[in-house]
Amino acid sequence: MSNKTRSKTVNRSENKRAKAKALRYSPKALPDFPKCGLQGRPYQPYQCESHLTMRDIKYFHKTFDTNTTKIAQDSFQVSYCKIENPKRKHTPTDSVNNKLKSITIKYTVKGSHGGLVPVCREAFLGILSIEKYRVLRVLKKFKVTGQLPHETRGGNRITNKNDAKNGKMKTFIESLRCTESHYCRSKSTE
Repeated sequence: MSNKTRSKTVNRSENKRAKAKALRYSPKALPDFPKCGLQGRPYQPYQCESHLTMRDIKYFHKTFDTNTTKIAQDSFQVSYCKIENPKRKHTPTDSVNNKLKSITIKYTVKGSHGGLVPVCREAFLGILSIEKYRVLRVLKKFKVTGQLPHETRGGNRITNKNDAKNGKMKTFIESLRCTESHYCRSKSTE
């Protein structure tokens, strides 16, 4: 008979927080075949339908979704998008915010021949099943800082919460004058 304790081993992948984290960046839907109608004619730079097969789209989507962390998915997005300064920074006159355009993005998808196929934004977002604001946020941050945005969810937020209180308590306790124990009080001066 062994003298091991019967303490339960904690399986962290089974708790609620870990399950929510795993679901957060897991695939939400199957990839969409591009329906933009861009065939890659000489006057169209995009080759969404003509040079991509469903196998290419499925492989690209699977490669993106094997990365289950936000940081890995963001680096995947950056590797298949080219960021440039816009040639024209005008905004539409009916725009609500009237903000100037800060970046121009060229999207590409890896084809079966091994090369990168230029696609439109709708095709890129449909294949990866993500929102356009996620891609814009990641690429703007990457252009400004040169680094990918890091994950800010989770972590220890309680450690630094009471530092000011702890410092004040330490200074108060140190300001008190000490007296000797009552066993040796006859030797003390006070």
